[in-house]
Amino acid sequence: MKNTKKTLWILLLLSAACRMEAQTPDEGFLYTDFEPDLEIDEGTNYTDTIEMDFDRDGSPDFIAYYRSYSFGARYFYLEPTKSDWERSLVDDTDSLTDPHIRWSSLTCILNSQGSDHWGIRCRVGDDFYYGWMRLYCINELGSTGRYCIVLDKMLFCTIPNYPLVWGQTTAIGDHIDMPFSICPNPTDGVVRVKGKGFATVELFSMAGQRMAVKTKPVEDGLSIDLGGLPAGVYFVGVTDTEGRKSVHKVVRE
Repeated sequence: MKNTKKTLWILLLLSAACRMEAQTPDEGFLYTDFEPDLEIDEGTNYTDTIEMDFDRDGSPDFIAYYRSYSFGARYFYLEPTKSDWERSLVDDTDSLTDPHIRWSSLTCILNSQGSDHWGIRCRVGDDFYYGWMRLYCINELGSTGRYCIVLDKMLFCTIPNYPLVWGQTTAIGDHIDMPFSICPNPTDGVVRVKGKGFATVELFSMAGQRMAVKTKPVEDGLSIDLGGLPAGVYFVGVTDTEGRKSVHKVVRE
């Protein structure tokens, strides 16, 4: 493992042009429920796009747009704008870290997709950061006359390698039930991770920066010292010997 890795920094300012109403149900998750939903229909200019800035760094990570062709076809497209971002169709229960999910950085035709459940991820160094969105097409030219693409909501998790599930908006304690405890919490210094069968314990900042890694448990646990860190919220990530992951919030007083 590299000693130094690139980290993902999140800008918390929102662009007024995005017409967002941001919500952050839990630290580490950047959640947006668009009110009203963002839409592009066939009557819009062909240069119009829906831009999706998942990590809020001021530049779009994905765009959705409409094209009409002279031979009569109409298509809506979803396209990543950066080489290290990928998308995939997922369902409500699969973790976005499931190795069986097929990720792609290619542009896709939304009209041909049968679901509005999209998972997204980006690579930063050796780590992946995951998110999801509800993005779908309406094709009702024969009935209501509507033909458009709709972005309803989206979320991005700033915790590296977090085992995200589609639709999940709470960062802590509801994804994997693992027999570990972290105490004291809150703490003014050292926290001890207690349990058996774990291989790695990592400490992350709210911005997703890895602060410490420990890989050799002693007896029934190990300790991480937060004493030299500023007061605030941190995350302790535990990986067991089977590769399962769990993330827990720790408050440094």
